[in-house]
Amino acid sequence: FGKKIKIVLTDGNKPIGKGIGPVLEMKDVISVLDPSKEGPKDLEEKSIFLAGEIFEMTGKSKKGRGKNLAKEILKSGKAFEKFKEIIQAQGGKVTDLKTGQFQRDLVAKKKGVVEIDNKKISFLARMSGCPLDKKSGIYLHFNTGDKIKVGDKIITLYSESKSRLEDATEYYNNEKPIIV
Repeated sequence: FGKKIKIVLTDGNKPIGKGIGPVLEMKDVISVLDPSKEGPKDLEEKSIFLAGEIFEMTGKSKKGRGKNLAKEILKSGKAFEKFKEIIQAQGGKVTDLKTGQFQRDLVAKKKGVVEIDNKKISFLARMSGCPLDKKSGIYLHFNTGDKIKVGDKIITLYSESKSRLEDATEYYNNEKPIIV
């Protein structure tokens, strides 16, 4: 077809960012793009890597320099300004991102190292109501490999429905998508 393609492999064994669900993921994206905020480092690093690959592939930067260009654009605020332009052109706003009216924090009952089952965590987010309910989802306070202690918030569930929140909590307690 005359198209130039490149395949890059990345690790998909753990979640990227802190939020799972439309509004929570958007908050993560904004926190990475806005130079005045500090977003999830894993999301920032993966974004810089992928943007760097695209810059090199399209000739916008020399081989081996794409990540530097991506970092420069991100840190300068140009990426955030372009993002806001795109959102505005579609009639949206980057403000007023509210999470579900019902929420529940789930805490560690023992100390240890966090291990996350991606399939189960994805199902947990769906149990809370997302992606159909844009305000529902889960916020991960820790990721795979992080050390936690008793009483630390592991996860916050958000839902627009009290019954969905209860179902998600029950699923979390029974299926253990996060193991310590």
